[in-house]
Amino acid sequence: MEKEDKFLLAQLQDQISHCMEDEIPGNTGFLDNRQAALAEALCRKIPGLKYRMDGGYEEAERKVCRLTPAGQEEPDLLSVLRIHKKGPKNLTHRDYLGSLLALGIKRSQLGDILVREDGADVLILQELSPFFLSELDRVGNLPAAVEIADLNQLQVVSAPREEVRMTVSSLRLDNLTSAAFRVSRGDASEAIRQGLIFLNGLPQSKPDRNLQQGDKLVFRGKGKIILSDILGNTKKDKIAVVIQIFKG
Repeated sequence: MEKEDKFLLAQLQDQISHCMEDEIPGNTGFLDNRQAALAEALCRKIPGLKYRMDGGYEEAERKVCRLTPAGQEEPDLLSVLRIHKKGPKNLTHRDYLGSLLALGIKRSQLGDILVREDGADVLILQELSPFFLSELDRVGNLPAAVEIADLNQLQVVSAPREEVRMTVSSLRLDNLTSAAFRVSRGDASEAIRQGLIFLNGLPQSKPDRNLQQGDKLVFRGKGKIILSDILGNTKKDKIAVVIQIFKG
């Protein structure tokens, strides 16, 4: 386990103690898939702990781990930073992220960035709302206006996907990883051993695990796919499948 992971789990353990012993709500910052899986694995081990992974919407990639004392309601935690760009230039996810980080914000203080033609919605910790309202006035080389919106006003933009039909020899994790991400089976197995492959948000360690329809597979640093359909065996005794590849 990496040093940063150990630090994250130690901090979370302290917050869990405060939550259960002192009845104080707690939360992590925004976690990536690997960090979220580690946090959730720790929380699952503790009987009676009331926790939830929350990214602001169902398909969120980055999530906070929320801890709520028994018998209490969850406090408000997340808000939407709505950015309106001023100008015809198209801005990318990288443009928005770079401008936000340039303000001195840590990546863990930012959730998903949902880019639209006219701007973007960014999931943030509610406590940072005043800071962004006063400090953010440009994105990339363009002036921008910002406002804070409620979560129920979040404008979710579905990531573009490419649907691809392919045949595989089996539905094993290493085999699907190899075919979907165009790497050798040996490289796929090594990536699994290194903890770079996530299945439905959880890191995997067994190359021979079989996938099912609807499973989401993430190869850290390379992208993500969904096994959207299993069509059955072909005449050459292969298995025909349909995957959706997330673009961008």
